[in-house]
Amino acid sequence: MATLCGGWLCPPARADISAAMVRGQVRLGAGSDQAGIQIIATHLQRGFSTRTFSRADGSYVLMALKPGRYRLSVQAPDGRQAEQELTLQVGQTVLLDISLDPKPDVATADGNPAEQNSSELATYLTPEQMQRLPQVNRNFLNYADLAPGVNVVNGEEGATRLQSGGQRPDSVNLFIDGVSQKNYVVRGGVAGQDSSKGNVFPEAAVAEYKVISQNYKAEFDQVAAAAVSVQTKSGGNRFQGEAFYDHTNQDLRAATPSEQLAGKRDTEQAQYGVTLSGPIVRDVAHFFMAYERKVNDDFANVAAGDGGSVPAAYQPLLGAFNRPFEQDLFFGKLDWAIGARHLLEASFKFRDETESLGIGGINARTYALEKGNSEHRLDFKYQYSAEHWVNEARFTYEDANWQQTPAENAPGVLLQRLDGSLSGNTLASRSVLNAGGSTNYQQKGQNGPGLQDDLTFSDLHWYGEHVAKVGVKLKRIELNALERDPYHPQFSFNLNNPAGTPYRVRWASALAGAGDGSTASDVSQFGVYLQDDWQVDKHLSLNLGVRWDYEYNPGYLNFVTPADVAGALRGWSNLQNGNAGYDIENFISSGNNRSADSNNIAPRLGFAYDLLADQRHVVFGGFARAYDRNIYDVLQLEQTKGTYPSYSVNFLGDPNYDCAAAADCIA
Repeated sequence: MATLCGGWLCPPARADISAAMVRGQVRLGAGSDQAGIQIIATHLQRGFSTRTFSRADGSYVLMALKPGRYRLSVQAPDGRQAEQELTLQVGQTVLLDISLDPKPDVATADGNPAEQNSSELATYLTPEQMQRLPQVNRNFLNYADLAPGVNVVNGEEGATRLQSGGQRPDSVNLFIDGVSQKNYVVRGGVAGQDSSKGNVFPEAAVAEYKVISQNYKAEFDQVAAAAVSVQTKSGGNRFQGEAFYDHTNQDLRAATPSEQLAGKRDTEQAQYGVTLSGPIVRDVAHFFMAYERKVNDDFANVAAGDGGSVPAAYQPLLGAFNRPFEQDLFFGKLDWAIGARHLLEASFKFRDETESLGIGGINARTYALEKGNSEHRLDFKYQYSAEHWVNEARFTYEDANWQQTPAENAPGVLLQRLDGSLSGNTLASRSVLNAGGSTNYQQKGQNGPGLQDDLTFSDLHWYGEHVAKVGVKLKRIELNALERDPYHPQFSFNLNNPAGTPYRVRWASALAGAGDGSTASDVSQFGVYLQDDWQVDKHLSLNLGVRWDYEYNPGYLNFVTPADVAGALRGWSNLQNGNAGYDIENFISSGNNRSADSNNIAPRLGFAYDLLADQRHVVFGGFARAYDRNIYDVLQLEQTKGTYPSYSVNFLGDPNYDCAAAADCIA
């Protein structure tokens, strides 16, 4: 009877960002030739097969396997066979020893190894967990709360971001099918998650994912905190579909504290979606698609800031108003196996959302900001599997944009009450209501192509077994930012002034010859890494890697600080008499005194030692360095802030506001 044994090789170690791997040794018995034994891994859902042959010592490696359920078939030249089904997870390496006894028979066994012998601190989020653990907004990132040291941060407006290791969310990175989703311009770490209550990706399209909070390997770039690796669903040999609908309103929830006195307000939260998948050609080509929509209709209460009355023309702006949010998410994927060695995958992601912000308190509905958040990503992958090496080449194109604009195209009206008294040296005022057009206008985004290639070798022997990987990534991304504040003139009115005329106006405009509050930069990013997963013996495994990253940002490197700004900075520094604590010249650019950082060499070293070779007592640890890129939203400030300056003028005629002594006081 032939058997598959777990032994010391059953637990998995680590592998690729998104792919899994099976490695181990085939044993035929003393005196038997152990070379040329065929090992085939067949994906039970898609029918794709990956095969290899054992080497002279019986060792074998199956690489670049999509996570999922597999049937492993082993057949020796003399007819002896064995089969086993096993489940592979994101980024796993299952170490499986195979023993065939002399009888030509087929043995079947069902095993599902658990990852223990690994140097990384990682948590797997399985399909079963995502189905059974409750949550209210279908954001798959919420499950990352289960990972040690990782927190899901919910902002005031309902935005969801990840935070890990005591660092800001900017340091997190999300990889979907091995492709980085990094946000280079605004905050949040992941594109589109700076201030959005929406979801970054349809949960129905997530097969499973892994959260690594420490000791990630050299493949992971643009990350200094947690790395999240997601594997998306694919179509199989059966047509399948799912649909869901979640809904709640004011009748299905408790009253908020403000509603306990005034009564419940009408609200609604609805989420619905559908998935469809199946074969195009059985065992050869498949499709998968998922669509999800989210609609929120929350309320906000607008009231006079001092509790007093407002003119009749503004009274309709007081009361309860809805704050709508809408999001559409789509993900589509095609795969095509051309023979046993070639695999093509193409996927497309679409995200579009709109939201009304800033309503409530003293901000009227007209004073709202309309926020838009969109993202389009196109990914192609070509995989070639040879006998002892696998190459994965990827092409990606991303176009992500975030903006917020005033809801009303009109001057802003700021109603206040002034009585002529002073608060210190400042005229006392009480804000009552903000109406008309709001102040802040922003547009920020990133778009451009990227190329990535990863080459993995398995036929390497030196004091144990090695799986070595080398990779390179090149991206050409245009980063852009526009900020104009205030976008509409803001007129301040004193409700105690019977004349009803404004006492001040503040506005901004482009500075001739300098700019208009916008900037853009064509950024080049380059990264290269080398990773060796070394199984020394049945006790010790090592993960040894190093990567180097380089970024050229001409918008920052070639910027010239305007002469008047440089002079003002130097003058201020002289007034400090050297007590500022830093050299002001480090913040003044001549256009050629800045250079791109070329010292970003990041070692990634880890070990795991199984004390008794039984996977019950494993000591693991590591040392690593990681570099992340500077947020462009910070770098662009020196280019934009001085090009769209704001001004203010005070007006005569208010008995509670005497500006006659001011230089900017006019009729």
